[in-house]
Amino acid sequence: MIAVSGCSRFKLLYSFGGEAIQSETEFYLDLNEEEEAALERSVGELISWHRAEMLPRYAEFFRNGAEAADSGALDELKVRLAIQEMRALLRQTVEGAVPHVAAVLAGHTKPRKLNHLRARMAERSAERREELEVPKLEWLAERTESSVRRFERFFGDLSEAQVAMVQRYFADTAGSSNPWQRVREDRRQAFLAFLAGRPDQDRIAKFLPRILLHSDQVVGPEYKLLADAWWARFADWMVEMMGSLDAKQRLYFSTTLRDYADDMIDLSS
Repeated sequence: MIAVSGCSRFKLLYSFGGEAIQSETEFYLDLNEEEEAALERSVGELISWHRAEMLPRYAEFFRNGAEAADSGALDELKVRLAIQEMRALLRQTVEGAVPHVAAVLAGHTKPRKLNHLRARMAERSAERREELEVPKLEWLAERTESSVRRFERFFGDLSEAQVAMVQRYFADTAGSSNPWQRVREDRRQAFLAFLAGRPDQDRIAKFLPRILLHSDQVVGPEYKLLADAWWARFADWMVEMMGSLDAKQRLYFSTTLRDYADDMIDLSS
């Protein structure tokens, strides 16, 4: 307990990242003992790459955000530029993970392995549909509560007006899940159809960035329209939230960002 108390929440969660990735991958894939060992090595290599290459970039991003909060420069332009930078970091993370994912998937294109993957993906898809079938008011309350908790990790206690901003965002987006369900199903089917062609590791590595980062190239332009609209709404929401922070919340925000950045540098070294 003494060791854990001296470790930040982020460090503790990150230390279990490899196990979480391995567990989720094992859910989807039909693995024998040798393949499980190979997966463990691949996940270890992925985590090592992420520590060395991505955590310092995330740390710089967080420190820049802390400086902006300290200087009171959380205006609309700064917030929108920060979101663009965050999206670039996400793209870099996906691109760096691709070789590791491709190496694992290359062993799962045979019919038996692929049928197992197809069944598990269908199972998860059904679970997501079930989650979306809850009454609208219940869905809205759950989304608002979880988002308020996340915001308060960075800003401290939210005001009633800020909680109302969160509620309004989810009220405006309620009912928008059906188009997303459709294009996600199209993407799932396109992914499985690609693997059914028995591609080698190199072809998989070339295909993954397309379906993960440029899904419209695989499933059609509707995906890009939906994604662009989602990011636009998200950016407007962040501009509104950041603009509402008082001095105490900005200090809480900058302190939290620096703490995360310090943890990331510690983990990367």
